[in-house]
Amino acid sequence: MPPATAEMIFDGPGDGTSPPPKHGSTRALPRLLLVLAAAFLAARVGTGMMEQSHPSLVKDSIAWRDIGDAETLARQTGKPILYEFGAEWCGPCKVLQGEVFADPRHAGTIESSFIPVRVTDRRREDGHNALDVQALQDRYHIESFPTIVMVDPDTGELGRLEGYPGAAVVMKTLGEAASKYDLKKGQFRTGGIIIK
Repeated sequence: MPPATAEMIFDGPGDGTSPPPKHGSTRALPRLLLVLAAAFLAARVGTGMMEQSHPSLVKDSIAWRDIGDAETLARQTGKPILYEFGAEWCGPCKVLQGEVFADPRHAGTIESSFIPVRVTDRRREDGHNALDVQALQDRYHIESFPTIVMVDPDTGELGRLEGYPGAAVVMKTLGEAASKYDLKKGQFRTGGIIIK
């Protein structure tokens, strides 16, 4: 019996009715996969650059106040200040923005209870912060983003929340700080209206 050859092994039942074996390059599949991987990598790099150069498209429902006006407005309205310390590059800050500040229900609660002030760190982008931003970060010892600090303009910090633990925890913490402020001032808040 002659030695087995590749054709004999793959020829089927041996009756000569099977089609001849397929010959061709097996290199086409890896090349195709390599081209697809390169295309996906290029697309991801492109979207990453787009995300970095264009700030979040999520719009806040909060009318943020200027840093310089916050204490005066707080005293005029009888509300504490809410400072939201964040940065454009901060992922958890964007989640906080989308889940809390862009939600009209949460935004309404925040605006009825606080003077909201957004404090944006620009050290990565500009190499330094504006003087008022840096002064607030130093005063409240901000070490991470996001950090929310609730402040009585006359007596100081009412509470703080570092990181983003979820919308429910944020709103609970803000409610506790607003109640603490009201107790200190001898006032009661109902539906956003302060009763002394």
